[in-house]
Amino acid sequence: TSPQRLLALSEDYRLECIPGLQRAVADAAHAAAVASSDFGEGSTLAEFYQRELLPYFRLPRSWMFVLFPGGRRRRELLGRLQRLDRYLGPQGLSTVEELARLIQRKDDLDYHYAVQRRLQLLYAAHAALMWVLAILIAAHVPMALRFQGGM
Repeated sequence: TSPQRLLALSEDYRLECIPGLQRAVADAAHAAAVASSDFGEGSTLAEFYQRELLPYFRLPRSWMFVLFPGGRRRRELLGRLQRLDRYLGPQGLSTVEELARLIQRKDDLDYHYAVQRRLQLLYAAHAALMWVLAILIAAHVPMALRFQGGM
């Protein structure tokens, strides 16, 4: 199901390019949060960014996310971000929209990375098990022929 999951997303990314794109998204989110401090309500967004979004953008996802990727964390962050609307003016609302777009982009990149990494790990496990099986076959055939009386 992994290839179908990747095709369902809007964009396709190479595994090697994803960390650089994640850093670019994190830098854009940081710039948006810093720019929001110039507004009157900037402390609200700056505190939310510092408390909730900075770890999300800067830290990699857990290995459990690689095994079982999902969108729960994104939905939680977007919900918390939308609850700030009542404290913000028009400029703050535009920053919230920008941050929401960046959260979704980061989640898409994380999802791509998780699914592609899982495919890579499954391929490595399959290749290792195939070689183990080939060695067992190579050892089994002479033993079977010897006990049959053929050698």
